Amino acid sequence: MNTLSQSGPVSRDTGMQDERADVVVLGGGYRVVPDAIEFWQGRPSRLHDRLVYRPLPEGGWRIVRLAP
Repeated sequence: MNTLSQSGPVSRDTGMQDERADVVVLGGGYRVVPDAIEFWQGRPSRLHDRLVYRPLPEGGWRIVRLAP
C-alpha cells in the first residue's frame, strides 16, 4: 500500500491505479446532489474568503460568506 502526502504532487510512478466504480449497464451512473458547496480563496494574512452555496427549493443558490 502506497501512502501519499496530502495535497502534495503525485508522480506517475506512485503505483496508483485507475480504479473505476461500477456503473449500471444501461448507461446509468451516479447522481450527486450537494447540500452545500464551499469555495475558499486563501490569503497570506490567513483571513481567507469562504463562500458557501446552498441550493434553494425554488431553484438557484443562497450564498453565505463564512468567517475565516
